[in-house]
Amino acid sequence: MNKQQLAAKIWESANQMRSKIEANEYKDYILGFIFYKYLSDQLIPFTKSQGMSPAEIALLSEDDTETANYIKKELGYFIAHDYMNSRFDKHLKTMQQGVDNNAIKQAVNELHKSFATLTQEEQKTANVFLNDVQRGDVRLNDGKTFRQYISEYQTNAKHAQIAQVVNLLGKTGEEEVTAFTQKLNHMLNTEVTEANINEFGRFDEIKNCVDKLKAKTYFEGKKLEGERITAFKVNMKTDKLLQVFIFHGGVDL
Repeated sequence: MNKQQLAAKIWESANQMRSKIEANEYKDYILGFIFYKYLSDQLIPFTKSQGMSPAEIALLSEDDTETANYIKKELGYFIAHDYMNSRFDKHLKTMQQGVDNNAIKQAVNELHKSFATLTQEEQKTANVFLNDVQRGDVRLNDGKTFRQYISEYQTNAKHAQIAQVVNLLGKTGEEEVTAFTQKLNHMLNTEVTEANINEFGRFDEIKNCVDKLKAKTYFEGKKLEGERITAFKVNMKTDKLLQVFIFHGGVDL
């Protein structure tokens, strides 16, 4: 069988699984199932690497809270092995049987329940990640855990937010851009409160990285057309924006 014949065979099989589901909706289901299977595939080698036998893996359940909590900490999620495989099999059978869309949507909802053990912030990031997977914007790598994907997405989002602040408010010199970026990143990774934000003058150093003219342009752009802002108010607004950014661990401007 050559590549073209193989591709045709795969396409035919996918169409049989699709059954009565509209073609433009099919991707929403099958990509979710693929990712669900991916979670299962990551859990098994991890537990084996920790010394578990196949028989022990098959018996994994939430009843063993110590083991379940350890796996959640390391991988970012835990689904009992039997449950995970049975849910995935059920989803595939549901699609193959050509049942109505309500039954399929119910199966998809069951899949998403696997994220209930994540924190609220991680769940938001997981949903962004899943949307990227469904669009085909992510290549899943063998050996990369779900928690690693979530952490990577959160880190990239934070870096993008810092870059946005530096671009909109910072000075343009290469060394100045680097300094502003590093200082903001350090503050976001430090326990900062209103009482210690300017400890050792670190917040003043961040404010000194701001280009006052760029800041004035930015804030005036958010006001009514033609309205001007005084230098005092530019400094006040800059101070407030940077504090909000730091206290919230980064925000989109």
